[in-house]
Amino acid sequence: MSEKRKKRIWFLPKPLLISAAASLLLAIIFAVAVSLAGSRLYDQQAEVTVADYDTKNSAITGDFEWSPFVITTSSKPIVPNTQVRLA
Repeated sequence: MSEKRKKRIWFLPKPLLISAAASLLLAIIFAVAVSLAGSRLYDQQAEVTVADYDTKNSAITGDFEWSPFVITTSSKPIVPNTQVRLA
C-alpha cells in the first residue's frame, strides 16, 4: 500500500539553498542499509520551492522525503548520488 507524500514546509537558512539554472536545490543525505557494512550515506539534490523568505531564512516545500541531515559545508564539490562521510 503506497502512501502519498505530505507537502510540508521546512524552515532553513538561506545559504543552504543551491541555485541551479531555473530552480533551487537542497543537498540532503539519505542512508542505504548494507547488510554487512551497516548504513552507507549518499547525497541527493532535491528540487525545492520557496514559499516565503526573510533576510536570513527561507520556508521551502518540495516533493522529497526529509532527511535528518542537510549538507551545510563540503570540502569538495557536491556531486549527486556520491557516498559521503559525516565529520
